[in-house]
Amino acid sequence: AIISDASIICAGKESMMEGVQTLISEVCELFPDSPYIHKGGDEAKISVWNYCKHCRDYMAKHGIEDEYEMYSEFVGRVAKAVVDMGRIPIVWEGFPQKGVRYIPKETIVIAWETMYHMPYDLIAEGFKVINSSWVPMYIVPNPEPRFNWGINEILSWDVYNWQHWYEHSKAYLNPINVQPTEQVIGATLCLWECTFEQEISKCLNNLTAMAERVWNVSYAWSAQEFYNRARPTIHRIA
Repeated sequence: AIISDASIICAGKESMMEGVQTLISEVCELFPDSPYIHKGGDEAKISVWNYCKHCRDYMAKHGIEDEYEMYSEFVGRVAKAVVDMGRIPIVWEGFPQKGVRYIPKETIVIAWETMYHMPYDLIAEGFKVINSSWVPMYIVPNPEPRFNWGINEILSWDVYNWQHWYEHSKAYLNPINVQPTEQVIGATLCLWECTFEQEISKCLNNLTAMAERVWNVSYAWSAQEFYNRARPTIHRIA
């Protein structure tokens, strides 16, 4: 059921869901106490589905207009499988608005790219959201100063704010801000393609600052005041 040139699941083969459900079941067994199952779902090369007979037939049979709508429909099928097993699905923002009706509202969405599906739309559609704004929530090995966000940037950010360095993101020139809402349930720090040595010291600093900002939406400390207070904790962890 794999289309080999794109390494993507053939979403049109209905028997494929049996394999997906088996995988989800095994993950549930590995993590018996976790209420959440993260199923990924971003950056899929869905254009290949247009050249797959099974996928074209599935779209025709179910009244799905195109591969974008099928992307959301497939995310919805997998999310429903997670829900049926008594867990809460988490997905990346990657699916488009088109076909969002297929995705169960129990699904928690990590909004990161602000390119595929905007956080304000996800909130309006009834989803709970985790903020993983590229700026300043990512730690990457790029040495350029514009990719090295630290305590200062995180302390000037808040959990209702999304920013991005990428020109194709809607948050590129102007940060996206949403009104405070209980649907934004927190934030996550992402580390990408780093060695342990590249990430560890920055992770400890950034993670501590992120926790401070998520727990304290209204914030008045300077970066130096914060670091003076946090330094014993950071050093103890390190």
